[in-house]
Amino acid sequence: MSGPADSLATGREEGFASDAPSAGTLAYANPATPRSRPLVRIAYRIAVLCGALPLIVGTVALLGFVIFHHIAFAMSGFLTIVAGVPIFLIGLLALIYYYFASTARRVELTDEDWVRVRRKTLIPAALLVANFPVAFLYANAGTYLMSRHRVDVTNASGATVDSFITTVDGKQSEIGPIPAGGTVTFTIVAPDDDAEATADYSLRIGTISRQGTLSELLARDAPEHDHRVNIGPDGAMASP
Repeated sequence: MSGPADSLATGREEGFASDAPSAGTLAYANPATPRSRPLVRIAYRIAVLCGALPLIVGTVALLGFVIFHHIAFAMSGFLTIVAGVPIFLIGLLALIYYYFASTARRVELTDEDWVRVRRKTLIPAALLVANFPVAFLYANAGTYLMSRHRVDVTNASGATVDSFITTVDGKQSEIGPIPAGGTVTFTIVAPDDDAEATADYSLRIGTISRQGTLSELLARDAPEHDHRVNIGPDGAMASP
Protein backbone atom coordinates (compact mmCIF):
# COMPACT_ATOMS: atom_id res chain seq x y z
CA MET A 1 0.00 0.00 0.00
CA SER A 2 1.46 3.27 -1.13
CA GLY A 3 0.87 6.52 0.69
CA PRO A 4 1.02 10.19 -0.36
CA ALA A 5 4.71 10.31 0.43
CA ASP A 6 5.37 7.44 -1.96
CA SER A 7 3.35 9.15 -4.74
CA LEU A 8 5.26 12.40 -4.29
CA ALA A 9 8.56 10.54 -4.44
CA THR A 10 7.41 8.69 -7.55
CA GLY A 11 6.39 11.97 -9.14
CA ARG A 12 9.82 13.43 -8.54
CA GLU A 13 11.45 10.35 -9.98
CA GLU A 14 9.26 10.43 -13.13
CA GLY A 15 9.84 14.19 -13.70
CA PHE A 16 6.36 15.48 -12.88
CA ALA A 17 7.98 18.55 -11.25
CA SER A 18 9.92 19.46 -14.41
CA ASP A 19 7.39 22.19 -15.30
CA ALA A 20 8.94 24.52 -12.68
CA PRO A 21 11.19 27.14 -14.30
CA SER A 22 14.88 26.56 -13.81
CA ALA A 23 17.32 29.13 -12.46
CA GLY A 24 18.73 29.57 -15.96
CA THR A 25 15.28 30.26 -17.38
CA LEU A 26 14.57 32.90 -14.73
CA ALA A 27 17.88 34.61 -15.36
CA TYR A 28 17.15 34.71 -19.09
CA ALA A 29 13.66 36.11 -18.63
CA ASN A 30 14.79 38.91 -16.32
CA PRO A 31 18.53 39.48 -16.85
CA ALA A 32 20.26 41.39 -14.09
CA THR A 33 22.51 43.37 -16.43
CA PRO A 34 21.14 43.37 -19.96
CA ARG A 35 23.55 44.40 -22.68
CA SER A 36 22.82 47.53 -24.67
CA ARG A 37 22.15 47.09 -28.35
CA PRO A 38 25.05 48.12 -30.63
CA LEU A 39 23.17 51.08 -32.13
CA VAL A 40 22.27 52.37 -28.67
CA ARG A 41 25.90 52.18 -27.54
CA ILE A 42 27.04 53.99 -30.70
CA ALA A 43 24.45 56.74 -30.15
CA TYR A 44 25.68 57.23 -26.59
CA ARG A 45 29.31 57.52 -27.69
CA ILE A 46 28.37 60.01 -30.39
CA ALA A 47 26.55 62.15 -27.84
CA VAL A 48 29.57 62.15 -25.51
CA LEU A 49 31.94 62.93 -28.39
CA CYS A 50 29.80 65.81 -29.65
CA GLY A 51 29.71 67.27 -26.15
CA ALA A 52 33.40 66.89 -25.38
CA LEU A 53 35.03 67.64 -28.76
CA PRO A 54 34.18 71.38 -29.02
CA LEU A 55 35.24 71.89 -25.39
CA ILE A 56 38.61 70.21 -25.98
CA VAL A 57 39.33 71.94 -29.29
CA GLY A 58 38.22 75.33 -27.95
CA THR A 59 40.43 74.98 -24.87
CA VAL A 60 43.45 73.98 -26.98
CA ALA A 61 42.83 76.93 -29.33
CA LEU A 62 42.61 79.43 -26.46
CA LEU A 63 45.69 78.10 -24.67
CA GLY A 64 47.57 77.97 -27.97
CA PHE A 65 46.81 81.63 -28.64
CA VAL A 66 47.81 82.61 -25.10
CA ILE A 67 51.14 80.79 -25.45
CA PHE A 68 52.07 81.42 -29.10
CA HIS A 69 50.00 84.55 -29.91
CA HIS A 70 49.42 83.26 -33.45
CA ILE A 71 46.21 84.13 -35.25
CA ALA A 72 45.83 80.52 -36.50
CA PHE A 73 44.74 79.51 -33.00
CA ALA A 74 42.23 82.36 -32.89
CA MET A 75 40.78 81.26 -36.25
CA SER A 76 40.53 77.64 -35.13
CA GLY A 77 38.67 78.79 -32.02
CA PHE A 78 36.26 80.82 -34.14
CA LEU A 79 35.63 77.87 -36.47
CA THR A 80 35.02 75.64 -33.46
CA ILE A 81 32.27 77.98 -32.26
CA VAL A 82 30.68 78.03 -35.73
CA ALA A 83 30.89 74.24 -36.11
CA GLY A 84 29.67 73.80 -32.55
CA VAL A 85 26.05 74.45 -33.55
CA PRO A 86 25.62 71.45 -35.90
CA ILE A 87 27.81 69.32 -33.63
CA PHE A 88 25.51 70.17 -30.72
CA LEU A 89 22.42 69.21 -32.74
CA ILE A 90 23.97 65.88 -33.77
CA GLY A 91 24.89 65.14 -30.16
CA LEU A 92 21.42 66.12 -28.94
CA LEU A 93 19.70 63.82 -31.44
CA ALA A 94 22.03 60.95 -30.51
CA LEU A 95 21.31 61.51 -26.81
CA ILE A 96 17.54 61.60 -27.39
CA TYR A 97 17.75 58.34 -29.33
CA TYR A 98 19.82 56.71 -26.58
CA TYR A 99 17.41 57.79 -23.85
CA PHE A 100 14.20 56.73 -25.59
CA ALA A 101 15.73 53.48 -26.82
CA SER A 102 16.68 52.73 -23.22
CA THR A 103 13.19 53.74 -22.04
CA ALA A 104 11.63 51.29 -24.50
CA ARG A 105 13.59 48.51 -22.79
CA ARG A 106 12.50 49.60 -19.32
CA VAL A 107 10.70 46.29 -18.64
CA GLU A 108 13.96 44.42 -19.24
CA LEU A 109 15.92 46.53 -16.77
CA THR A 110 16.16 46.21 -13.05
CA ASP A 111 15.72 49.34 -10.96
CA GLU A 112 19.49 49.50 -10.47
CA ASP A 113 20.11 49.32 -14.23
CA TRP A 114 17.51 52.00 -14.89
CA VAL A 115 19.17 54.35 -12.39
CA ARG A 116 22.48 53.65 -14.14
CA VAL A 117 20.96 54.56 -17.52
CA ARG A 118 19.61 57.84 -16.19
CA ARG A 119 22.95 58.72 -14.64
CA LYS A 120 24.79 57.93 -17.85
CA THR A 121 22.40 60.21 -19.72
CA LEU A 122 23.45 63.13 -17.54
CA ILE A 123 27.11 62.94 -18.68
CA PRO A 124 26.62 63.83 -22.37
CA ALA A 125 23.74 66.15 -21.45
CA ALA A 126 26.01 68.14 -19.13
CA LEU A 127 28.78 68.26 -21.76
CA LEU A 128 26.41 69.49 -24.46
CA VAL A 129 24.88 72.20 -22.28
CA ALA A 130 28.30 73.31 -21.01
CA ASN A 131 29.34 74.23 -24.55
CA PHE A 132 27.17 77.37 -24.50
CA PRO A 133 28.60 79.20 -21.45
CA VAL A 134 32.12 77.98 -22.28
CA ALA A 135 31.83 79.22 -25.88
CA PHE A 136 30.63 82.62 -24.63
CA LEU A 137 33.52 82.81 -22.14
CA TYR A 138 36.13 81.75 -24.70
CA ALA A 139 34.79 84.15 -27.33
CA ASN A 140 35.09 87.09 -24.95
CA ALA A 141 38.54 85.98 -23.81
CA GLY A 142 39.63 85.64 -27.45
CA THR A 143 38.34 89.11 -28.31
CA TYR A 144 40.24 90.58 -25.38
CA LEU A 145 43.47 88.78 -26.30
CA MET A 146 43.14 89.66 -29.99
CA SER A 147 43.09 93.35 -29.08
CA ARG A 148 46.43 93.16 -27.28
CA HIS A 149 49.70 93.27 -29.23
CA ARG A 150 53.06 92.79 -27.54
CA VAL A 151 55.97 94.67 -29.08
CA ASP A 152 59.61 93.78 -28.38
CA VAL A 153 62.05 96.58 -29.26
CA THR A 154 65.72 95.55 -29.49
CA ASN A 155 68.52 98.10 -29.52
CA ALA A 156 70.75 97.02 -32.42
CA SER A 157 72.33 100.46 -32.82
CA GLY A 158 75.53 99.59 -30.98
CA ALA A 159 75.02 102.50 -28.58
CA THR A 160 72.72 103.23 -25.66
CA VAL A 161 69.29 104.58 -26.57
CA ASP A 162 69.00 107.42 -24.07
CA SER A 163 65.26 107.83 -24.42
CA PHE A 164 62.46 105.80 -26.00
CA ILE A 165 58.95 107.20 -25.58
CA THR A 166 55.85 105.39 -26.81
CA THR A 167 52.43 106.95 -27.30
CA VAL A 168 49.53 104.49 -27.18
CA ASP A 169 45.94 105.75 -27.04
CA GLY A 170 47.25 109.21 -26.22
CA LYS A 171 49.26 107.95 -23.25
CA GLN A 172 53.01 108.49 -23.28
CA SER A 173 55.40 106.06 -21.61
CA GLU A 174 59.17 106.31 -21.27
CA ILE A 175 60.62 102.80 -21.60
CA GLY A 176 64.23 103.88 -22.05
CA PRO A 177 67.09 104.01 -21.65
CA ILE A 178 67.87 100.86 -23.63
CA PRO A 179 71.43 99.56 -23.44
CA ALA A 180 73.17 98.30 -26.58
CA GLY A 181 71.79 94.85 -27.38
CA GLY A 182 69.01 95.25 -24.82
CA THR A 183 65.29 94.64 -25.41
CA VAL A 184 62.26 96.38 -23.93
CA THR A 185 58.63 95.30 -24.25
CA PHE A 186 55.35 97.19 -24.29
CA THR A 187 51.75 96.36 -25.18
CA ILE A 188 49.44 98.01 -27.67
CA VAL A 189 45.70 97.62 -27.09
CA ALA A 190 43.70 98.08 -30.30
CA PRO A 191 40.17 99.59 -30.03
CA ASP A 192 38.77 96.30 -31.37
CA ASP A 193 40.06 93.15 -33.02
CA ASP A 194 39.56 94.61 -36.53
CA ALA A 195 41.50 97.80 -35.80
CA GLU A 196 45.11 98.23 -36.74
CA ALA A 197 47.61 97.95 -33.92
CA THR A 198 49.66 101.13 -33.86
CA ALA A 199 51.80 103.29 -31.62
CA ASP A 200 53.82 106.46 -32.04
CA TYR A 201 57.38 106.62 -30.82
CA SER A 202 60.23 109.04 -30.33
CA LEU A 203 63.78 108.06 -29.50
CA ARG A 204 67.12 109.69 -28.88
CA ILE A 205 70.62 108.27 -29.29
CA GLY A 206 73.10 110.90 -28.29
CA THR A 207 72.47 113.75 -30.75
CA ILE A 208 70.29 111.60 -33.04
CA SER A 209 66.52 111.97 -32.64
CA ARG A 210 63.86 109.98 -34.43
CA GLN A 211 60.09 109.79 -34.27
CA GLY A 212 57.37 108.00 -36.19
CA THR A 213 54.75 105.28 -36.02
CA LEU A 214 55.08 101.53 -35.72
CA SER A 215 51.91 100.63 -37.66
CA GLU A 216 53.64 99.68 -40.93
CA LEU A 217 56.20 97.52 -39.15
CA LEU A 218 53.54 95.76 -37.10
CA ALA A 219 51.38 95.12 -40.18
CA ARG A 220 54.18 92.98 -41.65
CA ASP A 221 53.74 90.60 -38.72
CA ALA A 222 49.97 90.38 -39.23
CA PRO A 223 49.68 86.64 -38.39
CA GLU A 224 51.50 87.27 -35.12
CA HIS A 225 50.48 89.17 -32.02
CA ASP A 226 54.06 89.28 -30.78
CA HIS A 227 55.94 91.88 -32.81
CA ARG A 228 59.69 92.45 -32.94
CA VAL A 229 61.35 95.70 -34.01
CA ASN A 230 65.03 96.66 -34.12
CA ILE A 231 66.60 100.09 -33.65
CA GLY A 232 69.35 100.55 -36.25
CA PRO A 233 72.65 102.51 -35.94
CA ASP A 234 71.05 105.68 -37.29
CA GLY A 235 68.02 105.32 -34.99
CA ALA A 236 65.76 103.99 -37.75
CA MET A 237 63.19 101.36 -36.77
CA ALA A 238 63.08 98.16 -38.86
CA SER A 239 61.76 94.63 -38.66
CA PRO A 240 64.48 92.10 -37.80
